[in-house]
Amino acid sequence: MRSAERVEQLFRLIRMSARRVSQAAPARIGYGMPDALVALGLAPGVNQQAFQSMLGSLMGTMPMAPAAMPEMAMGAQQRTGPVMPFGFGW
Repeated sequence: MRSAERVEQLFRLIRMSARRVSQAAPARIGYGMPDALVALGLAPGVNQQAFQSMLGSLMGTMPMAPAAMPEMAMGAQQRTGPVMPFGFGW
């Protein structure tokens, strides 16, 4: 169901996942480039619980648990995704 609250939560999720694009101009404003892996809680080293609970509320379901993702439940290595140029990869 569409609502202003859901739109605000989605916008907050995008803002929280943003990475700075350039270190050259610190006076520039903005949140940076959104990172899909961070937004979905798949990137290592991020506060996954906060992102997953926000994503869960957007999807109308409970936050994802490792049992809900079988490829991660058995201790398999997490994919980190491609390394991006210009400082917004990890």
